Amino acid sequence: MVATNTHFSYSPLDTSQRQFRLVRLLPGGSENKVKAELASFSLDAEVSYIALSYRWGAPTPLYKIQLNGQPFDIQPNLHEFLQYVRVDKSTDWYFIDAICINQNDAAERSSQVRLMGKVYSSAHSVTAWLSDATDRKFRRRMDTFIDTYGTDEKIQASREAFENEIVAIVWSCIYWTRLWIIQELVLAKRIVVQLEHYRLTWVALVSGMRSFFAREVGDPTLWMTNEWYPLSNSNRNARVMLGIMEIRRQRAAVLLPHAMIMFGQQGSAVLHDKAFALLGIAISSMQVDYDAPISQIYIRVLIEGIRQIEIQARQPYTATDMLRKVVWMSVISATTAFGWTTSNETVCLIVQEVTSRDDLRVIRSLGFGASAVSRWKYPKGLGFVYDAMDQLARTPWYSDYIDKKLQRKLERLSEQSERMHLPGCVDDARTVAEWIALIDGVRRQVETDVASPGYAAKVRSALVLNDNHSALVEPDKVE
Repeated sequence: MVATNTHFSYSPLDTSQRQFRLVRLLPGGSENKVKAELASFSLDAEVSYIALSYRWGAPTPLYKIQLNGQPFDIQPNLHEFLQYVRVDKSTDWYFIDAICINQNDAAERSSQVRLMGKVYSSAHSVTAWLSDATDRKFRRRMDTFIDTYGTDEKIQASREAFENEIVAIVWSCIYWTRLWIIQELVLAKRIVVQLEHYRLTWVALVSGMRSFFAREVGDPTLWMTNEWYPLSNSNRNARVMLGIMEIRRQRAAVLLPHAMIMFGQQGSAVLHDKAFALLGIAISSMQVDYDAPISQIYIRVLIEGIRQIEIQARQPYTATDMLRKVVWMSVISATTAFGWTTSNETVCLIVQEVTSRDDLRVIRSLGFGASAVSRWKYPKGLGFVYDAMDQLARTPWYSDYIDKKLQRKLERLSEQSERMHLPGCVDDARTVAEWIALIDGVRRQVETDVASPGYAAKVRSALVLNDNHSALVEPDKVE
């Protein structure tokens, strides 16, 4: 993330009062520069505001606005949204993360991210701004849409076609690839989806989605079953939207592994957010700390995820429960979530260190290997999971021979004091002994957290995101 607005002077927030900032536009014509005021409030006080959920988008070009009398740079998508707010002559207070949080202060970002769940759940409403000022494909589609339905008379003349097309545009927006939107929408009291000056309630969007699936599939309940999975996987945005619908409908927290498997492919500018952005909807005792090395976050997610699966597992432990753990370890190890692969010795070492020998014996007995996986018949959409399991099966500890070979290599590395790093984390290299010490430290912290009162009960009561969701059968009644 490129540092901007380094010369803007933020007033410090009182963390003991759970303070956060809100912004509102000052009166002005469309030809004038956007002017706004920024003020601090306590989350414990009654204040009405709208929280903005949007995609930051391209970092350039930057647009200058005036904030509390000082120049402030914002990105194209946000600038376009503020232009529409000004046209509406809105005097509402808004929470907009790029403005309301000092993005150049890691300590403030950490403290504010801890409050994000409360900020979005306390807002009067959440506006999901789907427009993208720099997406040419989106602009062309919106121009055609406006030409076709640009007046109330045109809309009324073909109401059904209008509704179908706007739902299709909403569905195709790159907005749905952003990671932070998950908790922003799940926790919202009510949602307004906005495409330029067109607004759609969440209930209307769900209704439109139901109509689409009924039309395309026949039975909406098949949206995530094996028979229909390839179709849903062809549009990842649909899966994300439907996952949000299901969690909103159930109004329950999910396990950290389930949240990351479902939404881990979403984009974020900062790797830490792969975990932090889901803490508002997932059960976890992880602390938000942007100064922590990403390897520590990775190991924390892996170990806590394993423990949650073990807690929620049936007793006695079955091969099916073990399969869930294998999927989790493989996805988090060979995953798109962190962008690393199990071919790296450091990742192999970590997985080996956090996995019990009993687990390894069960994994081997289940026969996860390249030949076994290649014989399986699985829906196209599940390929990334099974490919990851295949990778896991190929990790050095999978066979005694390779296990010994790795051990000799690790011993040589240790003797030479060579430093190993995770792919993408070249600034966080450690020796084998240092990696093992880090893993042990994180494991002890997780065990302490897991043993705390109420933790196990929360895990056992977590929402289980089954393949056959019912969000399209029993839609969300919240706006």
